[in-house]
Amino acid sequence: MAVVKQMDQVASQIQKSFGKLPPEKLVVVCAPDLETFRTVTGRDWWHYSLIKSDTLSMQTPMTLYMRGLLQVAARREYSRWALGHFTNGKAPQWVVWGMAGYLGNERDVFRGQRKEYGKLTVRMELADVEKALASESDRIETRRAMYNAYLMVNELVEKNGMPSVAAFILALGEEGNADAAA
Repeated sequence: MAVVKQMDQVASQIQKSFGKLPPEKLVVVCAPDLETFRTVTGRDWWHYSLIKSDTLSMQTPMTLYMRGLLQVAARREYSRWALGHFTNGKAPQWVVWGMAGYLGNERDVFRGQRKEYGKLTVRMELADVEKALASESDRIETRRAMYNAYLMVNELVEKNGMPSVAAFILALGEEGNADAAA
């Protein structure tokens, strides 16, 4: 129920910001334990979920809760799914992940993960952000890329407001090109 509650809350926020929700229904499957999550998705503990079409396979809610991530994970993953629908999969990875992190209130999680970067800086080149988010293969690089994506979207929202950013994201679904959508 905690997952449903968080997803309902972010769905309301998305409806308000974007003026709509995807017409499709999202099927959410929560693994009973981490080993089942790994077996079913092929993903390790640091991934919250796996999204395939309209099915979201999440880690066990209890594990996410114990790590202090349940609210963030449920909100971010629902947002990623919805944004994928709005953009018809045409948006740059940084836009989808950044807005999902923004809607998921993931800022403090990202800040807490900075100590894992070691000598690496927070900032990454855009091409490296896209590559890391597309592959999601290296934990540190993926986390740095997610943080960079969040920072970029946060800056866009601060400078232009959520209505403008939402309009840009919706235009990406029609245009398929960030320059044209802007």
